[in-house]
Amino acid sequence: MSRRFYYAKLDFNAQVTSATDATGVRGTAKTRQTLNEFFDEEDLVIESGGAEWRFGATREHNNEFIVGNFGKLFEDEPTTYDESSGEFVTEDAEQVAEASMFLAHYESGFIAFTQRQRIGYNQFVNAFSKGYNEWAGIPEALSLPFITPTDELERIIDETKVRVLNFDLEPTNPFPREGMQDLDEEIKDMKAEEVELDAEADGGLNPENELLQSALAFAETEYGDVKVVYDENNETHEFNTKGVPASTRISEPSNLEDLIAKSRPLINRAEQLLE
Repeated sequence: MSRRFYYAKLDFNAQVTSATDATGVRGTAKTRQTLNEFFDEEDLVIESGGAEWRFGATREHNNEFIVGNFGKLFEDEPTTYDESSGEFVTEDAEQVAEASMFLAHYESGFIAFTQRQRIGYNQFVNAFSKGYNEWAGIPEALSLPFITPTDELERIIDETKVRVLNFDLEPTNPFPREGMQDLDEEIKDMKAEEVELDAEADGGLNPENELLQSALAFAETEYGDVKVVYDENNETHEFNTKGVPASTRISEPSNLEDLIAKSRPLINRAEQLLE
């Protein structure tokens, strides 16, 4: 049996540690320290979505990454069948728990995590970042933008007939990457908080167009999303980066030690996505 792990970036605006900057704690070492101190907070309770979120056990591997469990406690009212009355009945509420496994990589700055029946990937990143920000006492100290499967987007653009491209773009902060500069300047000059760009052609769009290339560069970052409608193998398909994180399947880990043993495919895929 396999388990799917989803990817998000550990996007820190502020990192809180017990050591001051004067001690020389910087970069990867500081990321490691702030995450370990965050996970070690025994009394940490994150209130989100009507549930209490807590960290379970964690295991660190060679100062490279840390694995752990992050889950929630919630009230559940199970429904059972009463043989004597021949009816479905709701029993008294009881507190139950559900937890996701995760791997947080210090140097590469990503987190890979599972979703569960009652823990979707949006719930996970929202609760995780909210918990860190409350613990740090700094609003927006950490966000977890999804890593999108941009290699699939590149394959579609290069190898198929693209009929529709719908972009949602935001101005960068502070600086754009290569290929985004001209379009980013136009968005900022408009003082726009968001720009939509739509292109359609029954005969297929020209992906070499400079404007489309610039918009595609946005779509490979947290500042843009794109929906693509394309033809392949005589069928029409849709690909959408919005709200859909990249993922990888591995053989389901039985525990945290097993997750460490099976971590290499997760790390390799993240490094490929972050290139």
